[in-house]
Amino acid sequence: MSGKDQFKSSKARHTGQDTNEQNKELINELRVRSEEADQEPRNHTLRLTPVLLEKIKDYVYHQKLNGQPFYSQGELVEQAVWEFFERLDHVVPERPDEVKKKEKRRTGRKKRSSTSGSTDSLFF
Repeated sequence: MSGKDQFKSSKARHTGQDTNEQNKELINELRVRSEEADQEPRNHTLRLTPVLLEKIKDYVYHQKLNGQPFYSQGELVEQAVWEFFERLDHVVPERPDEVKKKEKRRTGRKKRSSTSGSTDSLFF
């Protein structure tokens, strides 16, 4: 099924029909893909396959055509993630404070190391 086939019909594309149905289909696909992901702990980088990224771009493009000119990819992802958590059967516990502190230190080191001591930078 091509990218256009996964969205609404050409008539609906111009009239704004089935927008909620499109949202549900895309959010469902994001949920299914996340469930199929490895169960092993991995790094915390968000990775999107090229196919999924193209679908996101197509969806945002059609939202803009259908009267939502400021709709963004970030909005779509945020909406999908919130819906994912709403559908969970259980409450997800927070990470322990020690883990949060380690993450914060690790993030701080990465930021400092990428900007410190570089004399060949194009930005001064």
